[in-house]
Amino acid sequence: MGLRAEKKDRLRRQLLANAIRLFKERGFDEVTIDDIIGPLEISQATFFNYFPSKDAILQEASEDTVVRYREMLENEIRRDAPTAEKMHRLLEAMGRGLETDKRFYRTLFTRSVLNFGNVRAQGTLSDLSAGLMRQGQRSGEIRPEYDPHELAAVFIGTYYAIIMRWLHGDGSQSLVEHLHRGAAMFLSGVASPVIGMAARRPERRRAGSHS
Repeated sequence: MGLRAEKKDRLRRQLLANAIRLFKERGFDEVTIDDIIGPLEISQATFFNYFPSKDAILQEASEDTVVRYREMLENEIRRDAPTAEKMHRLLEAMGRGLETDKRFYRTLFTRSVLNFGNVRAQGTLSDLSAGLMRQGQRSGEIRPEYDPHELAAVFIGTYYAIIMRWLHGDGSQSLVEHLHRGAAMFLSGVASPVIGMAARRPERRRAGSHS
């Protein structure tokens, strides 16, 4: 990458980072383009060379979130671990991330490609989730008669509904705990009766205990 391209890439990343920081501090609707470009001392014309609108920044932030979710799924697929453990670990990571800034993620989930029904975002997560289900079927943990893509659709629909309800609720309860309960209910319905998959959240070793 040449010097000019590096400078453009750096400014783009600075604009994105500054905008997201302000969205989290003030709320998306309260932030103007002038607020975003002020610390960088550039003109609105320069801003529009990088982003066609303030909403475009939100879309890029959501794309980054989809990439992170995809990477988490890919990591779990590569792990040598029970399927239930993989699902609970995945959902815990998702929940912890969303709990860091409820207002920002509520905006992201309702005004970007993370909105439920977006074909591209859902397709990416669905294919990988189906791979996770297929692994569970091969190991004998999940009933083999179900189509893995249908299982993935139900799994995604379950945790997405839990996330949206939490984002628009009063936030009095932990999203992570809601997600763990949802995973347990999902797994209890699809677990192989022969294996008897542990659908509940894997227990953590208590402090001071020994193996």
